[in-house]
Amino acid sequence: MSRFEDVAAQPRTPIRIVQILENLAEVRGPISLAELARRLQAPKTSIFALLRALEVGGYVTRTGETYTLGAASLRLGIMLEGASSFLQVTRPVLEKLAEQTGETVILAVLDRERVEALYVDEVAAIHSVRFVSTRGMRRPLYCTAAGKAMLAFQDADFIDRYLATVPLDKHADKTRTGKAALLKDLDAIRRAGYARTYKEMQNEVKGWSAPVTDADGKVSASITVAMPADRKEVVSELGPLLIAAAQAASGVKR
Repeated sequence: MSRFEDVAAQPRTPIRIVQILENLAEVRGPISLAELARRLQAPKTSIFALLRALEVGGYVTRTGETYTLGAASLRLGIMLEGASSFLQVTRPVLEKLAEQTGETVILAVLDRERVEALYVDEVAAIHSVRFVSTRGMRRPLYCTAAGKAMLAFQDADFIDRYLATVPLDKHADKTRTGKAALLKDLDAIRRAGYARTYKEMQNEVKGWSAPVTDADGKVSASITVAMPADRKEVVSELGPLLIAAAQAASGVKR
C-alpha cells in the first residue's frame, strides 16, 4: 500500500509487526520501547504487547530495556533472500558491473509505502577508499542517484503527490530543494535513461543510476554505481554500462 493511500481501514496489527521488525533491522543494534513507539507514532502499550508476542516467537530478543532482532527473524531473512528470484538474477549483473567499473554497485527497490529507496544488495568496490552502504539502508528519492532513477519514471500523479507530501530538505551542498529544479532533473534523467548525482545526499559521494523495470514494465528498482565525489571515473562513460546492466536485470517477476 502506498504512503499516499488511506490505510485507516486496514488491519493494523500485521502492519505494526512488520514495521517493528523493519525498524529493528534498520537500527542494527539495541532500540528502546520509547524509541520504537516514537518511530512508529504509536502508543507504547500497543508496541509493548506486540514486542512480547514477537519475543515469545523468537523474532525479538529483549536485553534489559532494549530490543534486537531474534534468531527467528534472522532465519526468516535468509529464507526470504534465498527465495527471491529477483536477487538471484540481479546478483551476477551487479558483480559484472562492479568488475567493469571497480566501484561499489548497489541494487535498490522502490518502497512505495514509505516512498523511499531501499538498498537490498551491494557489491563493494575494489578500492580501499570507497562508498560503503548496507542492505536495508533507506534513502530519499529526490537527492540520491538510486532514488532519482526510480522517481523520474513514475507516472505524473505519483510525482505530483510526492512533491506535495515529501519535504525537500537539504542534505549536502548540491541538494535540490526546489520543486522546479527537481522536475528539470527528472526530465533530463528520462531523456538520458539514467541519473547522475554529485554531492546531493552526502558531500563525499557521487553516483550514477539506471532504472530497472519489473515484469509489468513498471520501474520498481534501480542499479547504482557509487563512488567518492573526488574520484575520477575509471570508465569514461558509465551511462551505457548502467543501461545495459539495468536492462539485464529488468523483466523479472517479484
